Amino acid sequence: MTPEVTIIIPLYNKENYILETLQSVSNQTFKNWLCIIIDDGSTDDSFQKANNFIKNDSRFILIRRPDHKVKGASSCRNIGIQLAKSTYIQFLDADDIISEEKIEDQIKLLQNENTFSIAICSWGRFGNEKKFYDNLSSYSDFKLPEDFLISLISSKGYFPIHSYLIHREIIELTGHWNECLKLNDDGEFILRVIANSYNIKFSVKGIAWYRWATDNNLSSFCSKNNVEKAILSWQLIEAQLKIKFEERVDEFIDWNKEQLYKNVKSSYPELLKKHYFFFIKSIKKDNNLLIFRIINKLEMYKR
Repeated sequence: MTPEVTIIIPLYNKENYILETLQSVSNQTFKNWLCIIIDDGSTDDSFQKANNFIKNDSRFILIRRPDHKVKGASSCRNIGIQLAKSTYIQFLDADDIISEEKIEDQIKLLQNENTFSIAICSWGRFGNEKKFYDNLSSYSDFKLPEDFLISLISSKGYFPIHSYLIHREIIELTGHWNECLKLNDDGEFILRVIANSYNIKFSVKGIAWYRWATDNNLSSFCSKNNVEKAILSWQLIEAQLKIKFEERVDEFIDWNKEQLYKNVKSSYPELLKKHYFFFIKSIKKDNNLLIFRIINKLEMYKR
């Protein structure tokens, strides 16, 4: 029987977390799935631990990334997509987990919807401490994907990639993961998917748990090259969203560019000059604020 869902897990040096992740897959109340784990050249015991866990369940497949394929999580996810034959795709990182009813509830929501509908669910962070976000404005159905994007401004700015369940046909239309990006590759990918979606359905039962501040977290601005990739990702995102939605999501784009500007300014400010025109709104806003503060100080001295 062809699996209805393919769960794709890129694996690299997650020996301390991979078993918990795989257990969350095994615990799913929905049973007709295939889980493809793609090892990206782990140098710890990740591969062996995963192999021991899955040996008695044929729904798991563990492979190594071929040497001729680009190294990285995005490349591994693309390998999984190419192998998938299912209707739906569930992405899951090797240190994150999903609640037992997550996939089942999202499939129920999507079965009678347009092929290009996508499902989301509530989410939280865990690790050193656990925090569940239980009252976000984005926890709702959205008839228009642009309305969902605007709601993200007041809802942490994003949903983790494993909170989504996506029809494979949307991915075939929008294209696979960008293997050149080392930072915000998940944001660039999912915003392409959202831009080509029909509507958004919210699962009240599913929860995606995102592990925060692990030793191998790709979210930090750890090098100038990574920051350059983050800027590139938002240049690509802005172009894609402008084509699809025109000015209807300008507020979402500007808000995210402002967050990126603050991070670049605090980490590698020299890149602001290189990307001046991309950050021009934030730079002008910053300069105006500085001028305002100077004027205020002068007024105080006059008194």
